[in-house]
Amino acid sequence: MREHPFECVERLENGKLEFLRSAIETGGGRQQYPSNFFFIDGSFYLNSVSFIKEKNTLFDKEETELFVNRQRWSVDIDEIDDIEIAKATYVNVNR
Repeated sequence: MREHPFECVERLENGKLEFLRSAIETGGGRQQYPSNFFFIDGSFYLNSVSFIKEKNTLFDKEETELFVNRQRWSVDIDEIDDIEIAKATYVNVNR
C-alpha cells in the first residue's frame, strides 16, 4: 500500500470494508500493512441514484464492494493537464 492509512480501507474476508486503524495503533508505517489493505483512489464509483440518496454517501462499508486496480499508480483527471499525464503514464506503463 502506498497511501496514508487514514485514507485507506481493509477488505475483509466477508467482502465488507473496514477503515484502517490509526498508525499509532498499528505501530508501524504503511509498508508494514498486510496485502488486504487498499487505498480508495476514486478512479470510479458505480452507484444507483437511490443508493446515494438513501445512504447520503458514495459507499457504505456494509454494502460496497471493492474493485482492485492492479496498476501501481492511477491517474486522477481533474484538469486538462492531467490528460497529458495520463497519456504519458499509459505509454510508459505499457512499454
